[in-house]
Amino acid sequence: MRALFKILLVVLVLASFGGLVYREVLIRQYPISVRHYQHIMKEITSEEYITKMQEYLGFSEYRPRMHYSIILQWLGENLEYPTEYSDNEVLDTFRKTNENHEDPIEILEFGFGRCGEFTIVYTALCFTNGWEARMVLDFNDHMWVEVLTIPPNNITLKWMHIEVTDGAIWCKNNPDKNPIDCPKINNPTMYSNKDVGNWVWAIESDRAERVDDIYKGMKL
Repeated sequence: MRALFKILLVVLVLASFGGLVYREVLIRQYPISVRHYQHIMKEITSEEYITKMQEYLGFSEYRPRMHYSIILQWLGENLEYPTEYSDNEVLDTFRKTNENHEDPIEILEFGFGRCGEFTIVYTALCFTNGWEARMVLDFNDHMWVEVLTIPPNNITLKWMHIEVTDGAIWCKNNPDKNPIDCPKINNPTMYSNKDVGNWVWAIESDRAERVDDIYKGMKL
């Protein structure tokens, strides 16, 4: 009996070790860009960073957590997208420094960002407010977010599309409207300018998966 128990124990240990090795092999097969954002995800979803973000935002046990649509509205009020109409000095500074801004607090302190920065900050804010989220990277040079929730007119938990950059801008430009009605939420068919790339990845801290079938063939 003891011999059988030892055999079972060895099998379990080997299986666990094999699973870890297999997972590491899969991770190493991810493209470099995916691994890069996976590293950012690990940082901003850690307990230490979530606590840091809550302190930065002035959270307390008496302050209610923000809905994912309110987070989008808040982002539109606190992060600006640089355009051709922005001050030249602001644009020059952004071009020189924006690649170094991958920490959500640093991005908010700087005050400007494009889709990558908007996505990083929104994802961090989701976890800070108790929402599980993942970044979506389209290799045609765009990023957005999926939030794990029950979408409107649905009854099951699923990953819901959030076009963060345009959504935040929409909320900023429509302060009189309820952010839950933002047309950039739960509307993956909104894209209309160019094809989504053949590689679209949904990235979590410990895994990533291709989501081409969800977005490929739509327009971006």
